[in-house]
Amino acid sequence: MKVNTYNDLRERIKAEGYRTKTQFYNYVKTLPDTIQEYIAGQLGAEKLDANKFKSWSSFVNSDSGTDRLNSGTWAAMLIAFSHLLYTEVEKAEENTQLTELEDIEKIEKRFEGLWNLVSTNGKQEIIKLLHAIQTKLEITLEYCEIQLEEREKNDNKERCLYTEYANCKGQIGVRVKKHRTDGVGVSLYVFENNIPVWVNNIEEGQTLYDAKLIDSWSGMTDLPKYWDAVNRHFKTYIVIPLVFKGLYSNFGFISFESYDYKRMPDDPKEEEYIKSLFNRIAEIVADNIITRKTKLTVKLVNQHLLNIHRSAKR
Repeated sequence: MKVNTYNDLRERIKAEGYRTKTQFYNYVKTLPDTIQEYIAGQLGAEKLDANKFKSWSSFVNSDSGTDRLNSGTWAAMLIAFSHLLYTEVEKAEENTQLTELEDIEKIEKRFEGLWNLVSTNGKQEIIKLLHAIQTKLEITLEYCEIQLEEREKNDNKERCLYTEYANCKGQIGVRVKKHRTDGVGVSLYVFENNIPVWVNNIEEGQTLYDAKLIDSWSGMTDLPKYWDAVNRHFKTYIVIPLVFKGLYSNFGFISFESYDYKRMPDDPKEEEYIKSLFNRIAEIVADNIITRKTKLTVKLVNQHLLNIHRSAKR
């Protein structure tokens, strides 16, 4: 509550319970000595005295907004309440910092298995990025999955995906047939076409399962069905390809799901900002996986280079 007018001051006094000058005097005595001395000076006294707060009862108990306080009392009151308001701001900032720490701890715990795939610096950056996304969009990202391409288990020369990480049980590896996306799900569509998507039910607030979908990033509605082996109640699905640096081809994807129904912001700048945060998460994960999985990387890079060579010969 601001204290700019007599009415503001009266309401603040009542709200704080200082209906008598003695009650207010007792509050002032809790303030730092320097503030007490300054207030006493405004009252024309060498030290604080409750009797110096003149016109108190008539002011507090009046219903009129025109009653005036003694100028010294008015100045003392403003000083005292300014300190009170400043203290409230400090407490609000402290509460905000505590809330932020709690959110960060929740993110760290929710995706704890993911930190085995990235460096300490990578972990810290991803947590900050996820916190920024959740705060900006007021969304909670509940579920994360990483699927990677694997060719050594491939008997029919098909692109094969397996689950490298998921913070929920029930995930299975899937086989991706090239040029076939109907019925195999949004995530595989992303993998084959190497594009990110932000997917929601086209009907506001509804779940993704067995629904007509829309991609907030492209506006596209001609999407495969949402496929989920874990939970049919998610309302937002974000999938980002994991891409080799310097190569267009991807070697898997990272996805996030939420029970919150959230579309991308309408503001193009905000949309690009959010997209850049997700792209950065995918970049960190991709770089760390490539660094840690040398054998996998060599095989996949060789295969991608071979694919590029074959495409160029056609």
